Amino acid sequence: MKRLKVGDLVIYIFPGVYEPAEDTYLLLEVINRRSLDGLRVLELCTGCGILAVAAALKGASVVAVDVDPLSAANAFLNARANGADNVEVICGDLCSAISQAASFDLVLANPPYLPSEGNRRWSAKPRLLGRLLKEAMVVLKDGGVVLLVESSLHPLPRIKGAEYSVVGRRRFLYEEVRVVEITPHL
Repeated sequence: MKRLKVGDLVIYIFPGVYEPAEDTYLLLEVINRRSLDGLRVLELCTGCGILAVAAALKGASVVAVDVDPLSAANAFLNARANGADNVEVICGDLCSAISQAASFDLVLANPPYLPSEGNRRWSAKPRLLGRLLKEAMVVLKDGGVVLLVESSLHPLPRIKGAEYSVVGRRRFLYEEVRVVEITPHL
């Protein structure tokens, strides 16, 4: 098991779980610039749980979901290791894993967004991003927003009736990684 020190966080990475990288750290920077105290936050595709833990330590009540049982266990360990008792970790498929009555102020996700010939667990699945966006919009409270990571190589699908704005970006050799804030029009 790998151990990372990220700011004040100590994050453990189980073998086979996605290790935080530039895309994760970009979304983490965006989260850290926001006031989350008292908000209900849903993180989809939580992986090791670093974003869920960071949001919880900023005062949010967090539900973290991952379809992979190993990732869900890793997120649970990291929440407890960092004293983030306000994180509930659920192993399940996106929003189908949570109560239909649940609603959130903020939905976060750094989903697999690039096709990969390497580790297929981290490879973008056909229609995953569109499905994730549609499901996230359903669980948002009035005035809520979605923060998602996208790549210039594989931009997010656009949903009619939503406003998209880039709130973070980082340029790399072959792509630009962006954090996109999506706000539904009511």
